[in-house]
Amino acid sequence: MDPSASELFVAPVERWAAVRDLLSSPEIEVCESSAAPVADRLATSRGLLRRLAERYAAGPGDALQVRRVCAQCGSTAHGRPELVGGPEVSLSRCDRYVVALVAGARCGVDVERLDRRSGQLHEIGASVLSARERAALEQVAPGDRRTALLKAWTRKEAVLKAEGSGLLRDPSDVPVDGDTAVVDGRVWWLTTNALTPEGVLVSTATAVPLGPLPPIRRYVSDDAAWL
Repeated sequence: MDPSASELFVAPVERWAAVRDLLSSPEIEVCESSAAPVADRLATSRGLLRRLAERYAAGPGDALQVRRVCAQCGSTAHGRPELVGGPEVSLSRCDRYVVALVAGARCGVDVERLDRRSGQLHEIGASVLSARERAALEQVAPGDRRTALLKAWTRKEAVLKAEGSGLLRDPSDVPVDGDTAVVDGRVWWLTTNALTPEGVLVSTATAVPLGPLPPIRRYVSDDAAWL
């Protein structure tokens, strides 16, 4: 895959039993012991990842190995996903959707609902923005402030996923300047898109500038390619 190439996939969160056949035995056990919303989001994200492993394999009927290794504790039960021998991949989920970014270079993606409650956003802004960024946000027109905060927040989360540190790094220490962020001397290139039908905001961070983003691929529950 060309380093500047990418594809963005969106799938609605399914009842986990609908994608049971795509799950491993340990994943099924986790779903069976978890509350429905948690199980559904987990199953949908793992199911989408396995469909991507098939999509980017060498030929029909093949599938890339899916691997997860936590950079902090070494666990294979969680951590950054990897399509072994394939392109880079990153996943994010909110309560209603799972989003996957596949790219030719190291990448991260984050998704959040556009209708988050104002009280939640106020708390988020206080925790993820630097003092300079909070001051800049105050200069944004009140009607545009919600989207501006969500944009900054999701871009920071995408960078943290791309570099592999997750929330071990304080988001307020990730400076977002225009369409780039520089962390430990490394430049990450940023994009943000509002997906109107889903009512979510999706931000990406990649190690190289992305070329034109192809049409977003949406999986739905009656799509044979998904189920």
